[in-house]
Amino acid sequence: MNQDNLINLIGDLAEQVRLLRMENTETQKAVKQLQREENNTPQTELPHVVPRAPVADLIFFPELSEANPLAEEDFFRNPLTEEERKGMLYSCPKSNVMHYIPLALNDTASTTVKKGVTYSVNFAWFENPKNS
Repeated sequence: MNQDNLINLIGDLAEQVRLLRMENTETQKAVKQLQREENNTPQTELPHVVPRAPVADLIFFPELSEANPLAEEDFFRNPLTEEERKGMLYSCPKSNVMHYIPLALNDTASTTVKKGVTYSVNFAWFENPKNS
């Protein structure tokens, strides 16, 4: 009798395994169909999302690395020492001096001429302020 129970138990387990396999294949089919539908749907463009270019690693040509061996160093991950950094910063000029030369007309025009120009500009604006 014990042997019959074991055979029934093994048969029940085999049936459960068969049902689980069927469920698994059905689930896989449903997942594949969802993935196909997801790939076919057009992506909505969000106004504040900008697509990025994929990341690519740069592999140097042998000729380039022979010509400039320092080019292979990852200089973003090798920070400068404090002295080198200060040297780089202080070697650049702080600002360019700009020499502004005003127009000669402003210096030579009389105050009467300047008042007339100001009057005509103000009068034109008063007559038609929407165009200004």
